[in-house]
Amino acid sequence: MAKTKVTERRVPTSLICHLCKTSIPQLEHFAKHVADCTESRFSCQECGQTFKKNAYLQQHKKRMHEKIGSTPKTQQEEHVEVDGSPASD
Repeated sequence: MAKTKVTERRVPTSLICHLCKTSIPQLEHFAKHVADCTESRFSCQECGQTFKKNAYLQQHKKRMHEKIGSTPKTQQEEHVEVDGSPASD
């Protein structure tokens, strides 16, 4: 019979930041990371969504809020036929 080494299974000890999805291996560093991550976020004034970088915020504004009076596209919008009447499903 071949000799094999039996090792115990390790319990994951790292924590995942809910804001930036970074894995933080030590519990004592996690609270500081979350505080730093929260302070360094850029927030959209129109909808409140937050972003890690200002460039991401600017991209969001162009895509979601650039057209005056428009609302963000949702999956619940009606399908419209070419002639403008609602499509029947």
